[in-house]
Amino acid sequence: LLITPDLSQAQTFLKTLMAGVPRYGCVVNSQKVAVNFPLATLAYPCATA
Repeated sequence: LLITPDLSQAQTFLKTLMAGVPRYGCVVNSQKVAVNFPLATLAYPCATA
């Protein structure tokens, strides 16, 4: 969970989250991700709220 008024910080967090952490076997189910900003510039098929 990330709550911030900074769009750039939110986008960076999302990119990091979606990349996962392969070293630890950590992956994110993009079907369960929700954001409240446009994803047009991001290459992730996340749901928007």
